[in-house]
Amino acid sequence: ASVMRIPGGSFTKASTYTLTINGKFANPDNGHCFIGFTTGITFGNGALDGNGAYSEWWGGKGDGVTDSTAALNAMSAASQRSTLLLGIYLTDGWTINGYGKIIKGIASESASAPVPISQIKARTSTTQAYVMRVSGHYHEFHNLTFNGNLKTDSVVLMYVPSLGFKFDKVWFENAKAVTGVLCDNDSTNDGTGTGTIVTTQGDSNIWDQCVFSTGAQGLRILGSNAFLNVIKNSAFATVGIGVYTNGGGFALKNCNFAVIATDGVKFVGSHQPVTIEDCYTE
Repeated sequence: ASVMRIPGGSFTKASTYTLTINGKFANPDNGHCFIGFTTGITFGNGALDGNGAYSEWWGGKGDGVTDSTAALNAMSAASQRSTLLLGIYLTDGWTINGYGKIIKGIASESASAPVPISQIKARTSTTQAYVMRVSGHYHEFHNLTFNGNLKTDSVVLMYVPSLGFKFDKVWFENAKAVTGVLCDNDSTNDGTGTGTIVTTQGDSNIWDQCVFSTGAQGLRILGSNAFLNVIKNSAFATVGIGVYTNGGGFALKNCNFAVIATDGVKFVGSHQPVTIEDCYTE
């Protein structure tokens, strides 16, 4: 049987009960329909359409004011596919687990240079190490902006420890208020280089048509197990170092480096194979 929520209707969690929806589920106005369910929602195969779940179902709001951390975590835990609407979602740190999650946002309609207008932004009132931290493999992110809100206590916008990730038209910006400050060598390979925009220790990850802007380092590739990473058709702007590696390998293809304080690419010690093709500076 199908389940359709009417405006104003909701499911309220009682005690430790869980809710499994196997039939087609529809929530036409994307209103807050799961009350008290930070976990415990399961959608059966085919219950959701291609857009998947929305954080609004758990009380998230892209209004730039509401703390949507719990709603974002609940959304991505409940569904393999999720969609963020137009707006700014504030978070203390969004965590994604599992395998093969697809998170997509909305981009502007400009055909020449579409700009992601679904934004995940660090809250100003809390101390946090990450805007997003992911585990598992083969996640995809499309048409999103991750914004560190120029916080001096935000260490990394996104930490990617695993393999097979795909980023398509994703902007990473404002990792730290102080630009051009170099990170430590991070000998423990834990991804805690201060002001880093994205850190990865994984392999076979792809960044396509992405922007890494305003931070100490754009992309930090750590350890000899980080190899076959591809960054293409992307831009690094207003950073101390564009790409940093202390062992990892990667391919840079058709990337633009603008307003780089120190190095476009920095190598520390031996590393996996690196390929750089058709990259340029402004």
